[in-house]
Amino acid sequence: MQNANSHITIDGGVSLQEAISGIRGPRPAHTATACEILDAAVALVEEVGAENFSAHKVAERSGLKLASVQYYFPTRAALVRAMIEYWIDDYHDRLITKLTGQSADPAAAMRDYLDFLMVESLALRGRAFWNYVWSLADLDADVSAALTQFMTLYRSLFALLIRRVNSALSEREALRLAAALSSMIDGIGSVVGEGRPAAADLVGIEAMVKSLAFRIAVEVPR
Repeated sequence: MQNANSHITIDGGVSLQEAISGIRGPRPAHTATACEILDAAVALVEEVGAENFSAHKVAERSGLKLASVQYYFPTRAALVRAMIEYWIDDYHDRLITKLTGQSADPAAAMRDYLDFLMVESLALRGRAFWNYVWSLADLDADVSAALTQFMTLYRSLFALLIRRVNSALSEREALRLAAALSSMIDGIGSVVGEGRPAAADLVGIEAMVKSLAFRIAVEVPR
């Protein structure tokens, strides 16, 4: 079976788009106003940082009254949880756009995914938001659960693509490898990328890390 929306198929003939959506699970429904609030909230965290983030400032940014923000998201934690879900949906949609219509070649799909992950790691937009989420997850169990959901999506998809280029690996082995490789790629954002000072000895490190990640995914033995 091959979905018309994606030429990439996985074990059992399920399309990559179907697999990603299956990992994602049901998407939460938001009204147009709630989406406006979430857009404003994510942008605000990126611009002013966690220490200056508040429902009052989200209301100002979205052009709504504070009462409207609190109607949809009564607490700061509720707002952050919804922001994570909103980001998961955005991540899901951009990833589908990136991979849809690509070659059925597993190696090509893996390289495209590594390109996608590297762009995400280097972008200031995502780094500011996720730094805030990770810090809050240590204090709020619900935020931690939402973050775990995102990381499960991230690693599960990575493991799925790893097994397509290295079928000798079990699902558990692929998940462990996905965790290791994603940690390596995510760490690049703390060293280079948007907003970071350039260093001569780090020129080209992004390409080196992507190359290493690909080789490890393809060649690592069981």
